[in-house]
Amino acid sequence: MQQINFYQAQFRPVRTPLSSGTMLVLALVLVLGAAGHSLYEYQRLSPLKRQLGSVNSELENARATLRQVEIDYPAPQTNAALQAEHDLTQTRLQLTERIANKLRAGAYGSLEGLSGFLEGLARQHVDGTWVTAVQIAQGGRAVGIEGRALLPDLVPRYIGKLRAEENFSGLSFSDLNLAAAGGGLPEITFSLQTKNLAGASDE
Repeated sequence: MQQINFYQAQFRPVRTPLSSGTMLVLALVLVLGAAGHSLYEYQRLSPLKRQLGSVNSELENARATLRQVEIDYPAPQTNAALQAEHDLTQTRLQLTERIANKLRAGAYGSLEGLSGFLEGLARQHVDGTWVTAVQIAQGGRAVGIEGRALLPDLVPRYIGKLRAEENFSGLSFSDLNLAAAGGGLPEITFSLQTKNLAGASDE
């Protein structure tokens, strides 16, 4: 029986140490590789950075434009005078509709023979006044009118214009009352009637 020993010195791997020059070359290669990679990434990202800068510049310009627009065109504010005029117009419309509904329902009696009075009221209008109620009795010999006016001075003018109408020319209004409208409205209420209207039955 024979034994063969293969583990001999000549068969061991030989490790050759790196010289300082070789290590310097490897280090230089690694440094150059890292620098080349950094340069490549810089060149690849450079257009994106320029695009980002352009977007940021446009965004800042848009913000500046928006600020200027907000200065030049501030948010609309509620105009108190226009709101008051709107509310007053709505009140007049409601009163007019109320009178029209009463007329259609016959609340003031038959309209036959009274159209002249109603036409006269419609013709003789003074800006700043409006009628809210009309009472006609005794075939037109007894009349009462209620309304509103923006100024007290408008009421005598309105009465003077009514007397220019044939149906009102012979009437004498003996009672005239003026009062503040109330409710925060800048106007007054007025009522005028002939003396014989009290106790008269409506037609």
